[in-house]
Amino acid sequence: MTRYCHRSGFRNLVNRVQTASICTPKSTIQEDSRMAEQTNRDLVLAPGEFAYVLDTTKGIVSVLVGPFKTSPSQTDQTVLWDPATGRYKRVELDKAVQS
Repeated sequence: MTRYCHRSGFRNLVNRVQTASICTPKSTIQEDSRMAEQTNRDLVLAPGEFAYVLDTTKGIVSVLVGPFKTSPSQTDQTVLWDPATGRYKRVELDKAVQS
């Protein structure tokens, strides 16, 4: 199949494979990057995994246990228990998952 696309003011005939890489609208690229950011922000726990999440507005630490998927809010922070100091320390989302 073929498709017409605009590139540099000229109308070119391009096959569908090239169209995806050459003629992708900016809005599609922006949506893809937002989806990637959202995916990176999701906390996914498989069976047997858990993670500590601190609600910074209330100061409450919750334990999330898999199987579970959530998108933490802006006020939620993933933490790990540090037995040496007796406190929770903040960590990145991908490092918070424990088994």
